[in-house]
Amino acid sequence: ARAYDAAVRPGERAMPNTELPYAAIAGNVRWYHSLRTRIAAWSGLLTLLFLLGVTVATIWYVRHEILDRARRDTRATTINAAGRLDDNLRTLTLAAGNLATLVSTTTLTPGQLQHAQAALAESIPGAAGVLLALDPRHDGEAGYARYVGEGGRVRDFIADGYDVHLQPSYQRWRAATQAWWA
Repeated sequence: ARAYDAAVRPGERAMPNTELPYAAIAGNVRWYHSLRTRIAAWSGLLTLLFLLGVTVATIWYVRHEILDRARRDTRATTINAAGRLDDNLRTLTLAAGNLATLVSTTTLTPGQLQHAQAALAESIPGAAGVLLALDPRHDGEAGYARYVGEGGRVRDFIADGYDVHLQPSYQRWRAATQAWWA
């Protein structure tokens, strides 16, 4: 009613169906109560919520993809490393078996045994060295216990006073029917 009354000039009589000019009505509505402001605020809020939802969904999806790819890469790397380790251990087992067969079927001098150990150590990638301990075949013969390491480094355990028979692994060596690695 105020807007209607304000639009009527003093001394004039207002007509009941007369349309009021926009300027007369607009001056009485506060900006925060206007329909335009409410529509703009709700549109902005809905747009902000939509963009926030899209951002959260994108972050979740990208995080999921990154973690999934990392899991797959880790699995593939682990399987590859396990395969290489298995191949290396098989190579080592075969080479040790061949050395054991060579030693048990032939009579080699200590120098020849040492050369065979050095060749074995060089033929296996990543091998630190080869330890070969042999009991004498006949009474009165000397035993053989030498380690041939990287770069041809040799340690003669018998010369150092090392008694193989006192070691816990000796019984395992004696009972073994095939080569084994430690």
